Amino acid sequence: MKIRAFVGLVGTVCALSACVTTETPKPKPETTTTVSTPRTTPSDLVTDDFLRIGALPAQELERGECGLFLFSGRPSPRFVFFGEAAGAIGKMVLNGEEVLFARTAGDGDVFELQYANQTFKAPALGLEVFINVTPESESSSEGGTKISSGTLRLVREDGWNMVMPVGGAATCSTK
Repeated sequence: MKIRAFVGLVGTVCALSACVTTETPKPKPETTTTVSTPRTTPSDLVTDDFLRIGALPAQELERGECGLFLFSGRPSPRFVFFGEAAGAIGKMVLNGEEVLFARTAGDGDVFELQYANQTFKAPALGLEVFINVTPESESSSEGGTKISSGTLRLVREDGWNMVMPVGGAATCSTK
C-alpha cells in the first residue's frame, strides 16, 4: 500500500512539473574579439611582461672548442642555453629571437674549460643570466662531463627574474 502511494505521488509530481513554465533564456549577442600579436624583435624583449624561453637549434663545436649545453626538463626537455668557452659567450632564444650574452664572470670548479658558476650579460637588452651547475666528476671522460643538476637564473634590469632547473653536459671537440 505504501509503495502504491509513493508511486502515485511520484507520478503526480512528474505530471505537475511538466506543466510548470519557465522563461526561455534570451540568446546573448555574439561578440568578436580580435587579438593581434605583433612580431617580437629584440628591442621588445625588455617591455614584455615576461620572457618566453625557447629552444636553441643544434650547436656545433669546431676542433678544440668547448661548449656548455644546458636543457630544461619541464614540460619536456628543451635545449635552452649554450655557452662557448673560447668566445666567452652564451646563447638563448628569448621571445623567438636568438640572444647573445657576453660572459662577465666565472668561478668555482673548472671542467671542460667551463666554470661551475658563470654570469653572462646582454647590456643592450638589460638582461643577465646566472648559471650555477654541479658537474659529476665521475662522469668526466673523453665524451665530456655530465651535469645532472643546476640552475639558470634570468634577470631583467627592471627586477623581473625567473629561475629554472637545468641539466646537460659540457664537452670539448676533438674532431
